[in-house]
Amino acid sequence: MFEQLTQQEISFFKSKTMIQLALELSSKAEVRNAIEYFTKSVPGLHLRLKGTRVEHFTGPVKLYTIPDQYKTLQDAAFFTSTFCTPEYSESFASLGYNDSKIVLNIQHRYSDGGYFKFLVDNYGNPPSSLTKIPKSSNLVFKDEISSSPTVPQLPYDERLTRFFSHDKIPQKIEDERDQFITHFMAAKEFKNYDPVKNSPKSYSESLWLANYFAASAQENHLFPSFGISTFVDLRQFMKTKYDFGNCAHIASVTPYSIINPNMKLSDVAREMRNDLTRQLNEGYQFGHAKSTFSTKDPIPGIWLEITNMGPLKIKPPIKDAWASLTMKNLGRELTSLMTFSVIDGDRNDVVTRFRYSPHVLSRKEATRMAESINYFLRNVSFDRTVASVYDEIKSIYKQL
Repeated sequence: MFEQLTQQEISFFKSKTMIQLALELSSKAEVRNAIEYFTKSVPGLHLRLKGTRVEHFTGPVKLYTIPDQYKTLQDAAFFTSTFCTPEYSESFASLGYNDSKIVLNIQHRYSDGGYFKFLVDNYGNPPSSLTKIPKSSNLVFKDEISSSPTVPQLPYDERLTRFFSHDKIPQKIEDERDQFITHFMAAKEFKNYDPVKNSPKSYSESLWLANYFAASAQENHLFPSFGISTFVDLRQFMKTKYDFGNCAHIASVTPYSIINPNMKLSDVAREMRNDLTRQLNEGYQFGHAKSTFSTKDPIPGIWLEITNMGPLKIKPPIKDAWASLTMKNLGRELTSLMTFSVIDGDRNDVVTRFRYSPHVLSRKEATRMAESINYFLRNVSFDRTVASVYDEIKSIYKQL
């Protein structure tokens, strides 16, 4: 059984984008159970690239031992992605494990954050039969894509806010992958916190605004408008119940707002939320699937992106969880704020990861922006004006 790919789909593999779901388990026996669960559930472990098509294979999955020195889930995921990623002609996924941890390392085309959540929610209950070829978004949402508005590819989207590096970028970069700056926060540490739900309030709005002020500080002026690429999980728009065969269904939209210094943050947040809702109602999330890349030069500058996986709600035998992404550094003109949380009883720990290409942004600039975002999330309420918050964030940025 196979899936024929277009040249545009094949080009997606050039970035070598792999994502990792790492779980800490209660015993060695539970690790063995986890290997069995993933093997029976995840199609990507049984897929490989043959020429211009993806085919299902019946051989054993790629299994690797994680050395003892990789103590944390983050380290275990790094090891598995770095040393245990097979050639795509062999498999699109692998499993790394030791006595207490397991890592699913899989090509992003065959898994996304929503799928990781689904795997955790249904842990220990594999499907009665393995899906041979995952259900692509182009097929699942064929009608929606056909009737969707025409949207530009992100490098040509004029609504996206763009900033620039002002440091000298080294010509030679040692690490071939995109880089990350990671922060850990308990939900209660957010300035906008809901104690009843034990979770941040207006979370997407907080991520949007944090990026707006970080980019403004980087450019040393306020932007008169703001647009940011925002990934959404398309499963919410399915007409049928999704399952283990719905492995990757994500798309980007660009919420946008005109901004003036006297506006309150709550007003900007409302404008952007309303614009996002309008676009989703009009089907913009399906537009990229039918848009083609332009032969023109991209719009200059680095655009911003957020992608929130949401909560991984763990329960025994799972003791902890981690999610990450690795991809080849192709000099992308964007930064991406990737987030998820781990919920276990009263625990709700949020992870934010600021991803950037060292070919387009220096480590110092990336650190300043990531720290400015973190400061905003911890300290800024929505009842303040844009001007007052900008002065504060700019001061923090310059101290770093």
